[in-house]
Amino acid sequence: MAQDLPDTLALREIKFGERVPPARRVKVAWDLLGAGRIYDALDVFLLANDEKGISEIRAKALLEGLPVLLLMLKRAGHTPDPKEWSRAAEKAFSDGRYREAFRCFLEAGDEAGLERVREKLPGYDIYTPQGK
Repeated sequence: MAQDLPDTLALREIKFGERVPPARRVKVAWDLLGAGRIYDALDVFLLANDEKGISEIRAKALLEGLPVLLLMLKRAGHTPDPKEWSRAAEKAFSDGRYREAFRCFLEAGDEAGLERVREKLPGYDIYTPQGK
């Protein structure tokens, strides 16, 4: 399957090419997802506006507790609700991924969850660049 996946230049054309049929984008996105390239797959699903693919990745993000994917969805207008953030947070926390759990609990507005993470990571806070 790996030989069928687009290289960087081909993927750019699939994402942004004006003559690429939507069905081609969706097929490539599913191929990328099947190969474990979940972030590339999400980009293409979002550009193709494929709700089935977006939902599949959302479910995976919740199941595995992956805040980066949830943040990508949020930025694209597919905002997870607080219960979804909490679900992802609990998974990340149980896997010992405390920084990821912190981000999810923060997005969920879950102060109790944040306190649990702070016990594991005293003094931790999300990095904010100066002046932002």
